[in-house]
Amino acid sequence: MQGRVGDWYLRYYRPYQKSFAVMTLYFILKSACVWLSPIIMARLIDLASSQDPQRLRWVFFWAGLQVFLLALNFPTTMASMRSLSQLSRGLSQDLRLRVCEKIHTLSYLQQEKFRTGILQAKAVHDIETIEQFPRIFLNQILSTTLSLLIIIVSICIRAPLALLVFAVLIPIGVYLRLHFLERIKETSSSYRQAFELMSVSLHNFLSMNLITKAHGLEDFALRQLEPKIKGVFEKGHVFDMEGEKLGAASFISFTLVQVAFLFISVYACMKGEITVGDIVMFNAFFASISGSLMGLVNAFPNLSRMQAAALSLDELLALPVEAEDSGTSLQRIEGVLEFRNVAFRYPGSDRDAVHDLSFKCSPGHALAFVGPSGCGKSTIMSLILGLLQPTRGEILLDNVRLSQLNLRKYRRAIGVVTQDTKLLAGSIYENVAYGMADASEERVIQALQLAEAWDFVRTLPGGLHSSLGDEGIRLSGGQKQRLALARALIRDPRILLLDEATSAVDVQLEDRLQETLQKVRRDRTTFIVSHRAPSVVNCDQILVLDEGQVQARGQHEELAELSSFYRRLTGAIAL
Repeated sequence: MQGRVGDWYLRYYRPYQKSFAVMTLYFILKSACVWLSPIIMARLIDLASSQDPQRLRWVFFWAGLQVFLLALNFPTTMASMRSLSQLSRGLSQDLRLRVCEKIHTLSYLQQEKFRTGILQAKAVHDIETIEQFPRIFLNQILSTTLSLLIIIVSICIRAPLALLVFAVLIPIGVYLRLHFLERIKETSSSYRQAFELMSVSLHNFLSMNLITKAHGLEDFALRQLEPKIKGVFEKGHVFDMEGEKLGAASFISFTLVQVAFLFISVYACMKGEITVGDIVMFNAFFASISGSLMGLVNAFPNLSRMQAAALSLDELLALPVEAEDSGTSLQRIEGVLEFRNVAFRYPGSDRDAVHDLSFKCSPGHALAFVGPSGCGKSTIMSLILGLLQPTRGEILLDNVRLSQLNLRKYRRAIGVVTQDTKLLAGSIYENVAYGMADASEERVIQALQLAEAWDFVRTLPGGLHSSLGDEGIRLSGGQKQRLALARALIRDPRILLLDEATSAVDVQLEDRLQETLQKVRRDRTTFIVSHRAPSVVNCDQILVLDEGQVQARGQHEELAELSSFYRRLTGAIAL
């Protein structure tokens, strides 16, 4: 059931059925002049040689009908397009909002299944594909169906035997068009592949330009690129010639079939079986049916793509929602966080990522996690944030289980700084005040001063409103981290999570930042992940992790003295 076109149509377009019906009605009215024009023209031509005493009246009737249909075309075209645009664009708007809302409701593990590029493709490409359904329906399915109906009825009235001729010659004409179109697609595909190959090579050529110059490899780089550029020329030339040749052959062959049809029509007229007007009408119908059937044939691949896009969206939209805002809301968060024998195992894994982990951290204290890659530090941070729930054990905030809390409100009391700093392609103000529409410039500046970032921000041409470019491309790694720290501090969080938050700054600046952090964490619960001694030296407790378990715990001085494992990790020197 899920794979049929009708199913995804009902899922996505059912709320818009009224709009769909109005759009269809306007489309039929605006297309009437196209569909009926061959019939009107045939009748007018026949009236020119008719001996009917009422022929002038009929001339005015048919001419008036044509003028009326033409006059009707413009307003109904605009009304049809207005309805079409509101329907298709409205569906895209609603689906994109649903996708974005859904992304925010996914659990941490659910989001891990999708890469950012996949989610973006669903929100952009898949929805754009589904958006095209009303256009395909009107221009290819409905138009073809009604055209065929009008044509068949007209032929049955005027000359039923002509249907046999149509049944033989129309498929030949459509086959010839499709055959040559497929050949053109093949040469086009070959050219496109050559062009894409050249584009990749050209990108590498440009991105490696500095390295190429530094090693004197200009000749080598050009030799690598030259065959790709020549390949585009060769494939492009073949495409141009084949396209023109096949286009001419298609035109000639289809015209020959049309001439054959015209010959049969003229012969039938000479026999007195049809009129001159019928010849004009039937030939117009012949071209119309061929084009319409081509459109109908081309509609099926589009419908298949829409079905695939709908299934792709369903993969995301059908995922169960994780209720993160339905728990208890604490009147005030003090920030006392405790792990009691916590273990967590990722789905599909045969061992715990963290095992039997217990600690307690209160406001005014700092707890650090130190360990090699894969030891469980990131998992612990995700558990603190409530992004993951323990497989065993429990996590408490102010003596209330984290699983019982309204996690979204809980996270609003947390400030997070990660090693992989994410910045908007906006201004410094927009990045620091992210999500805080009422943040004043003075408040942003105070946060920048706390993060030791104001000195470099005020020297920028735009100051607080300087644009950072894409992903903060104009800033150094250390500057990005300081902006991220300011973004965390402006929220005045009760809990502060610092994951390698100063890894990209120099030693002197790190010393100043550590002094600042000691001040700001006096009434906050602070968790630090780092492998650098300066970041953890003043922490109240340090947990040394390996393979998800605590290997040692204590303060910096005693660990530096007693744990060789800690010394290797942090570069600390034994006292």
